[in-house]
Amino acid sequence: MMFIPKKIFASSSVLIADGGDTRFGPNFAYHTFIEDGTFITDRALTADILVVAGGGGGGQWGGGGGAGGLIYNTNISLVAGSYSVIIGSGGARAVQIRNHAHPVMNYQGSNGGNSTFGSLYTAIGGGGGGSHNTGSSYSWNSNPSGRSRDEGRSGGSGGGSGFNWNISSLGGCQRPSAGAGTAGQGNNGGRSCTGGNCDNPRRGGGGGGAGGVGASCGSGNGGVGLQINITGSSVYYAGGGGGVGSSGTGGQGGGGDYAVVATPNTGGGGGTFANGADGIVIVRYTI
Repeated sequence: MMFIPKKIFASSSVLIADGGDTRFGPNFAYHTFIEDGTFITDRALTADILVVAGGGGGGQWGGGGGAGGLIYNTNISLVAGSYSVIIGSGGARAVQIRNHAHPVMNYQGSNGGNSTFGSLYTAIGGGGGGSHNTGSSYSWNSNPSGRSRDEGRSGGSGGGSGFNWNISSLGGCQRPSAGAGTAGQGNNGGRSCTGGNCDNPRRGGGGGGAGGVGASCGSGNGGVGLQINITGSSVYYAGGGGGVGSSGTGGQGGGGDYAVVATPNTGGGGGTFANGADGIVIVRYTI
């Protein structure tokens, strides 16, 4: 049986590096990694490098997952040698636990995994979205530490928060915090509504994206991703997931409200009830 290589080569004479899925444009080559691997070059070269971490998982009835951290640098000098590549997995959506003590208890969405390119770059996984834990289903007074489950997690971009809590013993309406983003890689998640009736509107915050913060209250939209052309066509990477609400659309690359999964291998955050997307690494150089 004939072996068909995964890589597509214009000619063997222009191949100066190996690793991942190698493809060619008019005057450049690029190597795409969607799973762990090694980038190998037999000579020094100047490269553009995109590293995107896994996006955070969305909350239960709550906030959208934050996008994975995004690092994009151009004209980087690489010496000949091997560079280990690790691709961060998307974070899992929030888990709901049911037992006799707490009929319904929602945990936060999980953070996405980090993506790395050698020792040069580490993109931080996106923060998981906060979930809604209020009313008779959970005892806030007996376990105040449990309130943190409503808060968005910090990460490359921060996860959005869950709904408000209306707790008379704490003075009324409590507003969960959103997760913080990592400087230079992403943005903060959005928070739930404030003012007026604590339970109306009932909307979670959007997850932060590489290009903007997640929306607070209002739409619960995820933060926009960044549009990057490293392969010959423009693609949005690292959009935030949408929080639960009337619309809650995901930022470009991210998942929207109600179990909408982020675009695969963009590092997008998952919409509420949805997993985040795995990350990606792309290396491009002129030939």
